[in-house]
Amino acid sequence: MYRKILGWSIALIAVLMLITYFLMNNSGFYITEDRALRGSYPYTEGEVVFKKAYKDKNIIVWKTPSGSFAKVIEPMWGIFYYVSQSAQLSPIRSMTWREGDLERTWSASLNSNEKYETVLAARSDNPEIKRVVVSNDNIDNASEDLEEIKKNSTVFIELKLENGTAASWVELDPQNTGEFVFRGINEKGKIVTLVR
Repeated sequence: MYRKILGWSIALIAVLMLITYFLMNNSGFYITEDRALRGSYPYTEGEVVFKKAYKDKNIIVWKTPSGSFAKVIEPMWGIFYYVSQSAQLSPIRSMTWREGDLERTWSASLNSNEKYETVLAARSDNPEIKRVVVSNDNIDNASEDLEEIKKNSTVFIELKLENGTAASWVELDPQNTGEFVFRGINEKGKIVTLVR
């Protein structure tokens, strides 16, 4: 009698585990952060080149053969992980841009507080660029003075590059989200490159 109950119990547990496994893999929820990272677009192997914690989220820059991606990974119910935001870093050509100078991206999602959860990321192969300033000033009146840029912006975020990569997560008011200008800055505070 006990063998029969034990056998059915083991079978039931195995079925529940299989259902949980298939539901999690097909729903975007994963048991580990690493599985969430690998199970989201671009669904390929890569390397974590940057990782930083913000509140309960991790901002990760994932380098793959097809490019780099900024991903925000969040926990759910304390046991699952999912990717809430993902955006590919890309070079934007400008008058001051050179190959390898700056790749950048940003992505924003409106939350229940009527604010945008915004991820900003930048990557550079140029060893002269030590940090990236992200602002929302007018690119047409592009100043070389960082204090003037700060004064003319409602968003001014400095990202210090670590191994050529940096990312940040911020909550922004809707009127301050978008139209970001990314500036590559050298160690003397001079603007090396400027892209939108």
